[in-house]
Amino acid sequence: YTDQVEIRTQINSARTQTSIEIRLIKQQPRKTWPQLYSNLTKPILPQRDEPMSECVDMNMIDRQQYDLSLKKLKQDFFETNETFTSVIYIKQVYNCQVNFTETNFTATFHTKDEFFLRTNSISSDRHIRLFVRVKERIKPEKCSYRLTSASIELKLSKDNPNTRWGRLEPNEYSESRPIIQQISPITPPSSPTSNSSTTINSTVLNSNK
Repeated sequence: YTDQVEIRTQINSARTQTSIEIRLIKQQPRKTWPQLYSNLTKPILPQRDEPMSECVDMNMIDRQQYDLSLKKLKQDFFETNETFTSVIYIKQVYNCQVNFTETNFTATFHTKDEFFLRTNSISSDRHIRLFVRVKERIKPEKCSYRLTSASIELKLSKDNPNTRWGRLEPNEYSESRPIIQQISPITPPSSPTSNSSTTINSTVLNSNK
């Protein structure tokens, strides 16, 4: 029943992921669905009015695009209670555009930096794309960027002020690493006749760690 569909959304505690739950009311309650869609349903194919040449051109653009990793770049940052400013050192950047969302930003640009081009083995006409997932949520409408002769400077507006990031990207390893609790071996009460065996058992337990 289309008029009885229920949709619920839930955001995780870190506010970085949103799950959507859709509850459908069956017209035949006792009938089991092995899957969401029906095998008898005829698939809807998208209609393409544009000529095929435009699709080919888009594929060529994707192949010419170079996806850049932030780990390859020299960078710096400074932050206040309200903002986090990241400085990415690439010289002679032009045709730069930056798109901000609540959890990331994407910068696309060209550069004439010969050292950068040589290091990454790309030509100056290559379209460069840099995608960065930020550590905490930001306010996209209040974020900004500017170019200097030697860098791209991005000013991010924090969604949760008065929190210190300490870095631009989330620390995947330290934040997801499980806490390992060390348990000391339990040694039996000492007695005049069991001192030697207690020492041996303790050594065996320690060696098995």
